[in-house]
Amino acid sequence: MCGIGLCVTFGAADSRKSCASSLNCETVKLLIRRGPEGIRREEVKLTDTTWFSLTATVLGFRGRQLTQQPVKDELGNMLAWNGEIFNNDKAQSLQVPDKECDTTVLLHRLSQSTCDSDLLNTMSRIEGPWAFVYFKSDKQQLWFGRDVFGRRSLLYRIYNNGLALASVVHALPDEIWKELPAGGIYCLNLNRGMCQGSRALRLFPWHRLPAGDLFEPCSSNSHPLKPTLVCSVDPGISSLLNKELGSGPPPMPPLGRDFFKKVVENHQEIQSALYELDGVLLEAVRRRLSNHMMVCQRCVHGHREGPTDTPQCNHASVAVLFSGGLDSMVVAAMCARVLPGSCPIDLLNVAFEHEVHIIDSQSKSKKWFKSFDAPDRLSAKLGVDELRAAFPQHQWNLVEIDVNKEELQFDRAYHIHKLIYPLETVLDDSLGCALWFAARGSGKISGNPYTSPARVVFVGMGADEQLGGYSRHMIKYKNSGWEGLIEEISSDLNRIAERNLGRDDRIISDHGREGRFPFLDRDVVSFLNRVPIWMKVNPHLPRGIGDKMLLRALAASLHLDEAACRPKRAMQFGTRVVRAEEDRAKGGDICQKLMDMELGSVPESEKAYWKM
Repeated sequence: MCGIGLCVTFGAADSRKSCASSLNCETVKLLIRRGPEGIRREEVKLTDTTWFSLTATVLGFRGRQLTQQPVKDELGNMLAWNGEIFNNDKAQSLQVPDKECDTTVLLHRLSQSTCDSDLLNTMSRIEGPWAFVYFKSDKQQLWFGRDVFGRRSLLYRIYNNGLALASVVHALPDEIWKELPAGGIYCLNLNRGMCQGSRALRLFPWHRLPAGDLFEPCSSNSHPLKPTLVCSVDPGISSLLNKELGSGPPPMPPLGRDFFKKVVENHQEIQSALYELDGVLLEAVRRRLSNHMMVCQRCVHGHREGPTDTPQCNHASVAVLFSGGLDSMVVAAMCARVLPGSCPIDLLNVAFEHEVHIIDSQSKSKKWFKSFDAPDRLSAKLGVDELRAAFPQHQWNLVEIDVNKEELQFDRAYHIHKLIYPLETVLDDSLGCALWFAARGSGKISGNPYTSPARVVFVGMGADEQLGGYSRHMIKYKNSGWEGLIEEISSDLNRIAERNLGRDDRIISDHGREGRFPFLDRDVVSFLNRVPIWMKVNPHLPRGIGDKMLLRALAASLHLDEAACRPKRAMQFGTRVVRAEEDRAKGGDICQKLMDMELGSVPESEKAYWKM
């Protein structure tokens, strides 16, 4: 993983100076937090008035020796790679030999490409999340982009006659940055500049969207960068979203503790789908735990500098963002099935201070007091007990992360708002803050202070979008039937890159950890696209049973019976972050706190902490 910063300036006498100053010091500090193991900057002069600089910071996972970025070969080709190449046994997938660095393997493959189609074919064969910048020296081209799901952040800014890209930024008042649309792979011809109509910037769009829908070309004027649209690229998702209803869901057994067991026993089609889901999801987790050092943050430097036979450490190198809900329970169980029993697993659970009340039995008056017993904290305690019973060979560390109002306001004002930018809604603020404190991993285990040393954090994102986990999915079914529900899920999956994954990458990576999303593995997505809609979600059944029904059946088969029936709670409500402050704005509203911070002012409620 790395932080990327690119600056290109055309046609100016002070191009080099302009390049050097386009990423401010605070932005560089944010990039270093993403990649604390190394930083390097390369400058390239193309003409007297055209320069570009490429900066990269590194958090290394592949290979024993750290590979500094940007990497450069003898031909002058250069790569900044913020991604992972997970080995897939499919013949068309790009493979990385054991103990080799995927960055150097990818640079070699890209440098071998003799035409655009060769380079695009290499990128389309990658299984894993990525954002990249690649300079092809002989053709004076800059290639850049994000994977089809947008799992890695990349922001852009047009300035004067130049272009800047960065994984994360501290935007100055006169700067406007935007998320780079994850609609394909971009190529900038450095011989032509950024002038409109010069055909300098081309976009090779994805051939299919994540739900399998064909890309529909539209005017390039509707794209914020106004690129020239050229031939499309295969994103590697093999299946279209199944929109066939067939005969609909079969009769279901009576509700009860053994409901999912009976469903699987009675319906061979559901049983087969359950086994296949178990296989592809387990393999997705295995890929994300293979071919990299299982070493924690505390031990990684000693491991790199020690002899080659230095054993891997026995601290928790893997963590799960953990609410005790269905998605995080299944992900944790999959990690336990892949990791050796000697590897502890940290379960990161965040709760925000909020007020609760009890009613005095005699006076009938309310007595208010502060508590951290958020719904997600209670379900996490139940969940870890269930995991310990199902997988007793593992050490499960429930890290209870308590955040009071003062800490929330201080860290948001000083730091978190920079990571949420350029997003600006109340929901972005709530989820961004909750995720940042959870990923920081500083809390307590059984009352004792503890900070997780994990460098890899598993996240359950992507399950709700594909399996009908949102309440609006049920509402859509009530209003528009099966066809409306299918269209809603298709829209959710196709728009997933536009919604929150870039933000979540900026938040998690800020702690020198890498987020991994097994539900967005290409094989998992392709499989779930094939499954009939009624098998993924059954609106005729109660909440906590019919939503994400196939995943609930999988949880039950893993002896996670309580988790299998646990209703979904949105993170902002389950953690009580929305009740930590007296703010009742709607999630889609513009968040005034974020807007005030971007303008350089501070809300009255936060001034005391800003001045500390």
